[in-house]
Amino acid sequence: MLRNFVIIAAGLFALCASVVAVREPGGWPMLLGALVLLSGILFERVHYRGSDGHGGAGHWKPTSERFLDEASGLPVIVWFNDVTGERRYIEQGEAPPR
Repeated sequence: MLRNFVIIAAGLFALCASVVAVREPGGWPMLLGALVLLSGILFERVHYRGSDGHGGAGHWKPTSERFLDEASGLPVIVWFNDVTGERRYIEQGEAPPR
């Protein structure tokens, strides 16, 4: 949510900076700064996706931990990624983590 707000704000900043750069020749440094900010945010969004990224793909192993989820009443299996140390709680019957 916050990331989307920052992307929208940086996009508006780039749009305003482009209008200023067209009207005033001295406005190009502001446009350059806005584009660097926007490209950095977009690069971060694509490159560093956290648990959605491809880091450690294929290293997930189920543990012996099993329990019943109190909210759904379904059995849950704990999966562990020995490369990143991340743990995921997957309801039995769902696809294992990628």
